[in-house]
Amino acid sequence: MRKIVSIMLRYFFREIASKLGLVLIFGALGFAGIKAWETATYRPAQATVTGEQIRCELNYRLGGRTIHEATVACGRVAAVKAQSPDTAWIVSPKSYLTIAFVTAAGAPVTVTALRGKLEAATAVVGDTIAILYSPSNPTVVAAPIEGGLAAMLGATLLAGGILVVLSRRLRDKTAANEATESATTGTVDQPSPAPASPAVQPQAPRPLSGAGPAPQPIAFGQQAPVVDYGAASRQVGTVSR
Repeated sequence: MRKIVSIMLRYFFREIASKLGLVLIFGALGFAGIKAWETATYRPAQATVTGEQIRCELNYRLGGRTIHEATVACGRVAAVKAQSPDTAWIVSPKSYLTIAFVTAAGAPVTVTALRGKLEAATAVVGDTIAILYSPSNPTVVAAPIEGGLAAMLGATLLAGGILVVLSRRLRDKTAANEATESATTGTVDQPSPAPASPAVQPQAPRPLSGAGPAPQPIAFGQQAPVVDYGAASRQVGTVSR
């Protein structure tokens, strides 16, 4: 069991962790960029929560994508399903807040927005929350970057970075182990070289018995000595008699 878990963890950190880490990093950076743009271009305001309601989002799947159809009161879900009985509806209840605020120009605005978009998880009717609104369209609102949101973005970036680093280290370690094993296998399988045969030293020819002295090497430009082979023959003949 431990071996199976170890194999699964290795596969996760080698094949999936790096991609997941990059998704977290780029997702957090993209969200941070959007919030920075909203902070730079939107106007701050204090809004009062005047209402809370649950609405149902109706979605369906098509070609691997989720298509948003409508957001209606949850009491109307049955009527919508009856109009399209062949559609596999995905119903998602969402919490909405109705808020009222006054723009910098003094215009009163009332708008209903997702609780999550306003980053007001615990707000109830009568509470005052900080918001950002678009100067060109005050009904478009967002939540400012506060401590909780900044901490969430930082944690997401940190988690993504850790996954990428761990995946990279595991890949490098695996590659180093494979290279070591390959080098070891090549050393073991390589045949040992054949022993070198001793070099044969050239031998000077032995002089024939009674044939006189052995010939000596002649230097360049030196005249070769004259050998009296007749005298040698006479000596041999005298000894034989």
